[in-house]
Amino acid sequence: MNLSQRDRRALRVLLILLVLGWVFRSHWWPLRELEIEDARPRSVQNRGRSPAPFRRPQRRQIVDLSIAKLPHSSFSFEAVRLSSRAIEAKPLGIVLSEIHYHPAEPHEESEFIELSNASDSAVDLSGWRISRGLEFTFPAGLVLNPGESAVICRDQTSFRAAFPNPIRVLGEYEGGLRNSGERIQIRDGEDEVAVDLSFADESPWATSPDGKGASLQIRGLRVPLRDPRSWYAMPPNPGAVVTSEKSDTEPNLFDLHHQPKRPSEGDEVLILAMQSGLSHAVSVNLVLEVNGEKRSYPLPEILESELLTKLRLIEAKLGPVAPGTLVRYWFEANTSEGTVRRWPNAERRIPNKALFVGAGKTETALPVYKLRIAPTDMQRLHENARSNKTVPATMIYRGEVFDHLQMRIRGAYARSWPKKSYRVIFHREQLFRGRNRLNLNSAWRDPAMIREVLAYRIYQAAGSYSLRSRLVKLELNNAFWGLYVEVEQPDKRYLEAQGLENAALYKADSSRNRSDERFFENEQVYPQHYRKETNEEQPYSDLASFCRQLASPTASELWSDLERRHRLLNYLCATAILQNWDGFNKNHHIGFEDNDPQRWFLLPWDLDRTLGDSWNWRFDETELSIWLGTAEQPGVTGWNRVFDAALKDPSMRRAYRNRLKELLLNVFTDDWIATEIAALGAQMVQDATRDREGWGGEQDWERELNRLEKGLIDRRQFILKQL
Repeated sequence: MNLSQRDRRALRVLLILLVLGWVFRSHWWPLRELEIEDARPRSVQNRGRSPAPFRRPQRRQIVDLSIAKLPHSSFSFEAVRLSSRAIEAKPLGIVLSEIHYHPAEPHEESEFIELSNASDSAVDLSGWRISRGLEFTFPAGLVLNPGESAVICRDQTSFRAAFPNPIRVLGEYEGGLRNSGERIQIRDGEDEVAVDLSFADESPWATSPDGKGASLQIRGLRVPLRDPRSWYAMPPNPGAVVTSEKSDTEPNLFDLHHQPKRPSEGDEVLILAMQSGLSHAVSVNLVLEVNGEKRSYPLPEILESELLTKLRLIEAKLGPVAPGTLVRYWFEANTSEGTVRRWPNAERRIPNKALFVGAGKTETALPVYKLRIAPTDMQRLHENARSNKTVPATMIYRGEVFDHLQMRIRGAYARSWPKKSYRVIFHREQLFRGRNRLNLNSAWRDPAMIREVLAYRIYQAAGSYSLRSRLVKLELNNAFWGLYVEVEQPDKRYLEAQGLENAALYKADSSRNRSDERFFENEQVYPQHYRKETNEEQPYSDLASFCRQLASPTASELWSDLERRHRLLNYLCATAILQNWDGFNKNHHIGFEDNDPQRWFLLPWDLDRTLGDSWNWRFDETELSIWLGTAEQPGVTGWNRVFDAALKDPSMRRAYRNRLKELLLNVFTDDWIATEIAALGAQMVQDATRDREGWGGEQDWERELNRLEKGLIDRRQFILKQL
């Protein structure tokens, strides 16, 4: 057959692609899956030692996803009983009367809250304090007379510049109000809650106070604070209360909740709500949803009133509720305009309330996360493990329901494991323990299952910035799913907790192992190797400036500050103890306070390849050099410019040796190692065997705990000999 020159070129290209594909499949991919022991540099070979008894985990999936069936709980819709009664709003004493949480330009720092005395007598505020949202302690002898108002602000200079009229200012609070909404709680001298208000920047709350020049102002001193319609959106008016207790003609419901907050088997469960803007011409219904079935209950009619001080208390008794039952509830009303209103608002991300009835005290030493996911969604999630697409989920923790979440598979190489790792994403209106991300790592390749938890504890105990990590038990649709390693998400909320509110945080996330703080002439290259976790709208100039100086003769000035020097030493020492070679040019974070390249810090991440791993997942390595990570002694994937520059500095080199010895003698003793591992082992003893039997992997996890303890003790002795 005669081929044209064009066809011959096409055939050559095809043959080249086939050869490259074979090379990729036969050589590169096994290397990525860490199956080839010979790929390791000589510096991390096993030096002829006999292999440890660790057996490679089975890669086949043992657990059948069909067990993820949604549970069916019996529930008697006919047993539900509704009642309501009219009540009169009473004077509240000390109230929040104005909230200026997001001032507009040019007075962004003029934020304030206003307190008013709604009672008929003077109130002594000695010993009172703001305990949530802000921090402020009222001075001794402070008295607020009937009808009197006073202000607490963020910055008095900015406040006086924006509002020059004579206004009583009690002082400055610490912290600041979130622009997305806040919960403010004030406690009296007996430490009892006197004021508890949550507001938001979205409907049903007014939206114009969110940076558009207005503030939230109370309509009157006798209206219910928690009713969004009790608040105006008006130009800021500190020191005075403009009253108007008139409501509109449509009803409004607020303060929806259930009692007990975390019901258990045998509890009488109540659903409660308050209604203002009463009207007999508009029907209001309670809607319940259980097991996908919905039932609507009309509320009894009541006399019409347009006053916000006229309220109706609504109460629904659910009757006996079986353990494991999830009940969603909301209210609906047909308005006079023919539309349907819903509480919570149907346009919100969580358009309902929910309660879960537990089975009482569970016999487990671990936190239990109960996930509810439709079987089809769970199947879709696992069939597309390489995708970051999410599926809807519900999670129950300690009886509290986190509804309408998003969940996806997380990780890189770990996505190929039969036991997947997950990320659970919460909504800002219902955060989980102050966080909106939950990382659940499967620990499938770790024969002891606890290395990552222990690694973060070692960084923390060494005095480095670290993340909270713990073992948790995961249940899926009321069935045991496995043990997981929870790792805190490094984000803005984490930084705030560390006192780093304005820090820019970068994740070293290079697919080519080049996020090692090397200097790139072109600043536009950095986004290819680092991902911003905070301050996403700002340029990479702080990171670029840091890397430029790190590569210059003045690199030592980056750790001339004693606090930063000490933090760096602690990070280097913990990395050496753990043999964390996987974090030199990826899998770590670097941050800068206030975009200042001189105020920098390091944060560890993705620590599953520590404490004995030597590239092939054998977990038998204890003798890697304490200088690993420098240019002369690179790790498996490379080296780090911070490590290299710091450990070339003679004074830092001496300080590093001294600090490492100090930590090993006074902190990471043999007793500390044994105690920490024993405590983690005691937590997992009830469930580890079930996990391994279901998912495969190393079955003799108790033996592996002993190997982990011995390996870390051997590592400690090796370093001490080197020092």
